[in-house]
Amino acid sequence: AMLMQLLGLYKLEHGQLSLQPVYCRLDELFEDLHNRHRELLDYRNIDLQIDLDEPDLEGYFDVSLIGTVLDNALGNALNYCKKTIRLHARREDSGILLSINDDGAGYPDSLLGAVRDSQSSSIDRNSGSTGLGLYFAANIVAMHDQEDRPARLELSNDGELPGACMKIWLGLPSLF
Repeated sequence: AMLMQLLGLYKLEHGQLSLQPVYCRLDELFEDLHNRHRELLDYRNIDLQIDLDEPDLEGYFDVSLIGTVLDNALGNALNYCKKTIRLHARREDSGILLSINDDGAGYPDSLLGAVRDSQSSSIDRNSGSTGLGLYFAANIVAMHDQEDRPARLELSNDGELPGACMKIWLGLPSLF
């Protein structure tokens, strides 16, 4: 996964990463995420809750790229949670809102708020964080901007669980 992310960053920086958006059922996307992380979830006895406000909810995005962002966020949640991670999806403002929330200590104050592609991340030697995952995520989300509706990535500590919460808003295409 790290190698794929580095390759993605290289392509992004050289203008070679193209967007391939399609309609995607979010229950299938979340189930794929669950299946990819199932062994570690079971080993660490972590409860992964999947919650969709509508059973047939769909989004319009590049499944591979957004899947990579969610994979990375889920991997981070696995590292920092106590016992529970929650994946949630709902309709909001002519788009969909995806969130990954855990019951860990939360994000440091320096990371809270909206994140865009131009923001740089620092290396934290104590935690081993390079900030590349967040940089990659912000750029991937920004690639999903629509004409007058920018996609959004936000980090907070105010989700339904008491820890870190990453929210991604992606607009749905306008039919008119």
